[in-house]
Amino acid sequence: MLDPNNSNRLVAGYADVWASDNEGDTWIQLSNNLTGSYNNKLEVLDVSPANSQVIYTGRRNNLYVTQNNGQSWTPRIVPAGGGTFDNLTCVLSHPYRSDIVYITKGGYGSGSKVYRSANSGQSWTNISSNLPNVPVNCILIDQESDSAAVDMYIGTDAGVFYKKDTDTLWQYYGTGMPNTEVTDLEIQYPTRKLRAGTYGRGVWETDIVRQPFAVGLNPEPRQQKNSVQVLSNPIDGVLKLHFDLQQGQQIQLNIQTLNGNQIWQRKIDLSSGEHIQNFDLPNLQTGIYLLKIKGSGWQENIKISIR
Repeated sequence: MLDPNNSNRLVAGYADVWASDNEGDTWIQLSNNLTGSYNNKLEVLDVSPANSQVIYTGRRNNLYVTQNNGQSWTPRIVPAGGGTFDNLTCVLSHPYRSDIVYITKGGYGSGSKVYRSANSGQSWTNISSNLPNVPVNCILIDQESDSAAVDMYIGTDAGVFYKKDTDTLWQYYGTGMPNTEVTDLEIQYPTRKLRAGTYGRGVWETDIVRQPFAVGLNPEPRQQKNSVQVLSNPIDGVLKLHFDLQQGQQIQLNIQTLNGNQIWQRKIDLSSGEHIQNFDLPNLQTGIYLLKIKGSGWQENIKISIR
């Protein structure tokens, strides 16, 4: 999945969780045999929009969370609802609070469909309420809705249902759709359309409940980003970089060949704010290289061309 705070960063789960900071060119392993066996493949994954350091993943009825980008992982106990195939089908972080997380369950455990946690999965509240006893396959939050009471949609084997986070009861939201399994939900924000992918009956769309709210009181601040940009690429002897930093920090710069041989490095200390820095490079052969930029808790990998 794409990191909601960094369009260059991908996070993926298979036997473990992996991340790429350069659109998939190279990958870093963020977990080590998380499920206890490499035959146990992860089935759900989400990166918090409020803080990219927080990642949730899991399989069956096992959920894991990291709050430090994979340096450590904590297992969480998921409520057992009974019934057949009562497994996790989706995990979703609140858009403004990294400690609020939702899970959905498959199978036919009566009353065990959707759960909410306000403490990163340490305890759970059952918010299934009046949902029918069918599998719930996915959950989606309108990220432009009021942060104090977000709008939530779920896709089930019996269509789409909706409620506000502060409501008790779910409302059927599938008018005009065939009575079919909904496997995926997405919002097309410019047109305010909810789109539902189904099993064998195509893709359907409808208007979202309401127009965007102003952000409510006291949401968790969105994660601030440090950024760097190469101002001239291809490079002819001088590497020119533009930094926009949220706090003062030391920056490490490395240039490597594509097979990993380091050929140039620098360390600089910069204050917060915007900076333009020029670096004279040694005589390098014409070609493509990898520029690795590492700051305090962040890293960028950029392909550069030397001529």
